[in-house]
Amino acid sequence: MTHLILLAALAATSFSVVVAQGIVPLVDKRFTYDNIPYRVDTDVGQPRGEQRGYNICNSTTEGPSSLCQTAFINSLDDFCLWAPAESGHTVGEIEGEMIAWCTKPGHGTRVIPDGTILGVQFTKSPDYVQVVGFMDQTKINMIAGDAGGEMDPHGADRRGNPMGGLLFTNAWTGGMIQSVEWHNFNGANMFCLKACDPRGPRAPQMCEHIYDTQGCGFNTPSNARRGAFESCASDSQNPPRTRRTSASGVVTVQHVRKHRDLWCERQCYRAYTWSGEY
Repeated sequence: MTHLILLAALAATSFSVVVAQGIVPLVDKRFTYDNIPYRVDTDVGQPRGEQRGYNICNSTTEGPSSLCQTAFINSLDDFCLWAPAESGHTVGEIEGEMIAWCTKPGHGTRVIPDGTILGVQFTKSPDYVQVVGFMDQTKINMIAGDAGGEMDPHGADRRGNPMGGLLFTNAWTGGMIQSVEWHNFNGANMFCLKACDPRGPRAPQMCEHIYDTQGCGFNTPSNARRGAFESCASDSQNPPRTRRTSASGVVTVQHVRKHRDLWCERQCYRAYTWSGEY
């Protein structure tokens, strides 16, 4: 009996390897903005199912029922977050099914309601752009009190969280280019989204995806404050890393902060699409 169980386990493992070999990782899928497919994830028969939404998004998909999974991060008043399509589930339960909620109409997504964003800092550095801020997460279908989690283009099966999720930005060139490496943490009424410049050599290190339990303070250090709406230029932070303590052998996670704002122009949302709260 033990022998049969072992053979069954080996067969299941071999099957999983075969299935995984047939998947093209989301992080390896590259698209120009004018050549986005209807669905980025075309894998079927996998344990997590199929992609929830779609990637070609326009005026016909925009609104409260949109399932668009193409997100953007352009500026202080023009960015998106990954959030649930329906309320009732924690981030950890449905991170693979998140859809794009954006601060501005025009992207074919759901629009973040007025009063959701309670403070945000947009930062542009030589290696990345990021937004970090405070929110009422219940307004974008997140459960009150949910500590949240991380979305990124990796995941255990390499299909991404959300599966098929794309991120574009015009912050570097003025035209839309795909940010291949990114991460988005939402939870505890806070959010952070970082997109790394695909033209630079440090994108995988600056947008690391393995520190999913460390949250915004570790992965996207900032000076974000509740009630403040700021757009900043900055040096790049040091890549997050782990350090092993030699005395006890316990692994501790450290981040040597290097995040000096070069200039910061305070702006309020009343100048943009929604009124904001203070």
